[in-house]
Amino acid sequence: MKSTILLFSFILLASFLSTSIAQNKSEEFFIKTEDMEGISFEVQAYIEDDQRMIQIKSNGLSAVNENATFSIDGKVISAEVADLNSDGYPELLIFLSSENNCGDVLAYSVNNGKSMSQVYFPSLDLHGNLDDGYEGCDSYKIVNNTLQREFPIYNSNHHTTGQLRQIEYTLVDGEASRHLIVKRVAIISEWQ
Repeated sequence: MKSTILLFSFILLASFLSTSIAQNKSEEFFIKTEDMEGISFEVQAYIEDDQRMIQIKSNGLSAVNENATFSIDGKVISAEVADLNSDGYPELLIFLSSENNCGDVLAYSVNNGKSMSQVYFPSLDLHGNLDDGYEGCDSYKIVNNTLQREFPIYNSNHHTTGQLRQIEYTLVDGEASRHLIVKRVAIISEWQ
């Protein structure tokens, strides 16, 4: 009788652990295809050998269809395409969240329909006090050809102040590549 109970307990524990592991792996997997103007991007995120990986495949570019795979810090939350610089070609925006819930963006811009190149996305600490009260929980959306980022502002006791910092980025041509630069910053009520 004891061996039957022990065997049943072992089977129940093994079933629970395998279900838990499968759920964690499925939460880490991401796949999405986005397209605009005949150019498409497939974004896949997965774990390989305990390393978070992302694969980006482009299709419809006239010179070079890219297939890039590299490791990332953080989990892919979403991916979108938009024409941020109004040149008739899409930008690919991949939104990430780190282990400590801080947001980041991987961005790529299509060059005259021929190829794509990475866009520089600045860290918050490079812009004065934009990171004051920052503890993550970022959300992103595309509004009128700009990238909009919002996050709650926390006080020194790590409690939310009830306000959100809203940052709008616009895409500009840089010397060697395109850049997302801060266009506007606003503090808004969290309950608007």
